[in-house]
Amino acid sequence: VYDPEAGGWEITAAMSSPRSGLAAVLLHDRIYILGGFDGETRLRTVECFTPGATRVVWHTGVPDMITPRSNFAVSVINDKIVVSGESQDFLVLLFKIYIF
Repeated sequence: VYDPEAGGWEITAAMSSPRSGLAAVLLHDRIYILGGFDGETRLRTVECFTPGATRVVWHTGVPDMITPRSNFAVSVINDKIVVSGESQDFLVLLFKIYIF
């Protein structure tokens, strides 16, 4: 987590699995980390945490996405997380949009 006041990065608790090609978005003071690629498979998992002044708080019970995906876009529209696009074997499909 980057702390702009301190001007540096801070190591927090690890996610459930290492991954690349994930997407992250901020909603209601929580950071959601979605999908990605763990080196073998694309993931549909969603992890969520609240950065804090003294420690990071990880939240459990966050539902997974419908389909696994990596290298995609995510944004917040009307207080909902919107996921679009996905990568499958270096081909990006942009016609699927999901609201979380």
